Amino acid sequence: MLSRILRRLGWAAVVLWGTTVITFLIVHAVPADPVRVYAGANADAETIERIRAEMGFDDPLIVQYGRYIGNLLRGDLGTSLVTGERVLDALLARFPVTLSLALTAVCLWMLMSVPLGVLTAKYRGRAIDRTVLIVSLVAISLPVFWLARMLQYYLAYQTGLFPVGGWAGWTHIILPSATLALVITGYYARLVHTNMVEVLNADYVRVARAKGIPEYVVLFKHGLRNAVIPVITVLGLDMAALMGGVVFTENVFALPGLGVLALQSVFNLDVPMIMGVVLFSATMVVCANIVVDFVYMWIDPRVEGM
Repeated sequence: MLSRILRRLGWAAVVLWGTTVITFLIVHAVPADPVRVYAGANADAETIERIRAEMGFDDPLIVQYGRYIGNLLRGDLGTSLVTGERVLDALLARFPVTLSLALTAVCLWMLMSVPLGVLTAKYRGRAIDRTVLIVSLVAISLPVFWLARMLQYYLAYQTGLFPVGGWAGWTHIILPSATLALVITGYYARLVHTNMVEVLNADYVRVARAKGIPEYVVLFKHGLRNAVIPVITVLGLDMAALMGGVVFTENVFALPGLGVLALQSVFNLDVPMIMGVVLFSATMVVCANIVVDFVYMWIDPRVEGM
């Protein structure tokens, strides 16, 4: 167990370091000049060069990166070029919104996809199976931003059932999380369906049925417990895709989370904030994968010895 934990932490450190390198190179490869944006359109060349020197943007890239890593190891992610706010403070202030949205979306799509997958596996080839398959394919093909706009228009603007946007209570999280959940539920429902069909055809399930064990026990104790293991693995891999969906969803529903902060920092060429948002998001994905890994070991203890 200890060796597995250390190995996972080591890979996490490598992934996060790689994230800083790639993000740093991409940000500095952009042809736009963040110093000129910061100085304003009316700033003369002398003022721009003075600000560039003060910020350290005139140093070689290796020096700038070394300074960034040194500050990072001290817990200093820098200061926003636009607002003057400490990057870490801005991230921590918006983190609860993004975390609430992501966790609610995951809970919703698991609560919808698992029963649908079990149901369609139980009645494979029947009308309900074909109906769920068609709906799943449609849901998977829907762009997140389009679905968000449709739900916002029909369930908020037209009916007033939910808030149009903003962040003032638990009702504001329903439509954004439903948007993310609906797009991903179809895929997970088919994944659970495929695994359940394979498990239900296994010999030990046939033996359980032959012994007269109730069907619901066969489905949920013998079938679902084994069928859900691959789903847990895919869930960890999909955390990065979830964060991408969060960016669009938060901006459509005007949620003050990391997604809105990410787009604002990109539009404003706020280099320290861009670096901070990407690293913080990568840390969330890495932590989620570590949690999923331990959940996997809890469900299937055989993994611990691998």
